[in-house]
Amino acid sequence: MHTNWKKRYSFRLTSDDQVIYEYLEQLPANQRSEGIRKLLGIAVNGSQQGLEQQEMIDSLKKDIEILKENQVEMLRKLDNNNGQASSKESTSNEVNEQTMHETANAFLSSFGFQEDE
Repeated sequence: MHTNWKKRYSFRLTSDDQVIYEYLEQLPANQRSEGIRKLLGIAVNGSQQGLEQQEMIDSLKKDIEILKENQVEMLRKLDNNNGQASSKESTSNEVNEQTMHETANAFLSSFGFQEDE
């Protein structure tokens, strides 16, 4: 790959760059420029991967919110059905509903979501 870049980049270390200074000083003088290029390449790739991962996390959070909304809707429907069931079925449904409710909340809380009381 041939590039015809005319621009050169340089920078100066500041007093906050002690770790960078120590790293560069351990490299032979003729390899410092190559070391800086490689490290910058790693940083750029890592930054891009970080952005992609954050987008995936945001998407997962949206999906979890939708699951939470569906859970609330299902619980409302179960509550409505419980009011129409016989007392024996109602007790059984309440136990099943409570178990489902606790399981769903445990799942959601593992992703940092709490049920709105």
